[in-house]
Amino acid sequence: MSNESERAKFAIDAAVRVVRRIYNDGSFAGATRGDLLVAKGSIGQVLEVGLFLQTQLIYSVFFADYGYAVGVRESELIAADDPWQPSLFEFRQKVRVKCALSVQGELRVGQGTHGQILKVDRSSTPVHYHVNFGNDKLYSIAETLLETVDELPN
Repeated sequence: MSNESERAKFAIDAAVRVVRRIYNDGSFAGATRGDLLVAKGSIGQVLEVGLFLQTQLIYSVFFADYGYAVGVRESELIAADDPWQPSLFEFRQKVRVKCALSVQGELRVGQGTHGQILKVDRSSTPVHYHVNFGNDKLYSIAETLLETVDELPN
């Protein structure tokens, strides 16, 4: 067993789900850089585990619905049988808050303020997001209080 396999959270042949859209970073032959390769929530099977730049585990995951394998970071995967709650927004996506946000009567974020998703928390219902509104503070915001600014993350 290689070092990568020993450190890996998911074993070869494990069924996994991607938790965000997977785009071509330029390494997928036959597709243009930026093309959507796999939709979030898709389930695949781990074929191989390797290292990128000696630090980041990358899984080669075969997606039967698409008919090909894609390299996916460990942080983009959960076990296929783990609870899955779809989300409207994704990591790095730009959003706008629908209403003013206050803490103990003190205005913290004005209605319509733009922010960026830094983390998706699917452990609660509705889904919550850690959002940075440009003031070096993170706020945990319910999905129902946000709206999209742009269609896809950068």
